[in-house]
Amino acid sequence: MFYYMAHVDRNLMLSASLGYERADIEGADRTDDIYTGKIGAEYTINKNVLFTLGYERQERFSTDPDYEMQANRYTAGLKIRF
Repeated sequence: MFYYMAHVDRNLMLSASLGYERADIEGADRTDDIYTGKIGAEYTINKNVLFTLGYERQERFSTDPDYEMQANRYTAGLKIRF
């Protein structure tokens, strides 16, 4: 897995990651290759509150076409620190 994080300025942090996994399924004649990519941002509103945004893409390629898939996930949220 590759992960990168950068502080753009005092209040904004960006991140990105890429991943790969190979799964040999026991008991089945099947191998899956799973690729994942993520990007995200955190914006510090004040010392206790952060706003977050994210996007994740996952693709699974399989030797059995019935198990191939693609997924997208979008996230937004608030983090509160005490």
